[in-house]
Amino acid sequence: MSLYPDVIQQLLVSSNRYKHGEITLDSYKSEIWSAVGKIIAIEEKELRAFLQAAEAELDSIQYTTDDSKIFNSTLVIVERIEERLLCS
Repeated sequence: MSLYPDVIQQLLVSSNRYKHGEITLDSYKSEIWSAVGKIIAIEEKELRAFLQAAEAELDSIQYTTDDSKIFNSTLVIVERIEERLLCS
């Protein structure tokens, strides 16, 4: 079980909101960075590193993919984030 259940829950909510088009990709990435900033325990360093890498992947997609394909391209990463958070 994670040391940061509130942070994980908030990020899961943000993931769901992004998937339903309620928030932008920039807002979602901001939520990820907020979570990364709150996860400071050494025991959670792998989760922190995972989220940093996932946010970097989202950045890469955002700046290298045609605008019409960004949303669908990011969903794979969002689902990976959700899976990882649910295992924490």
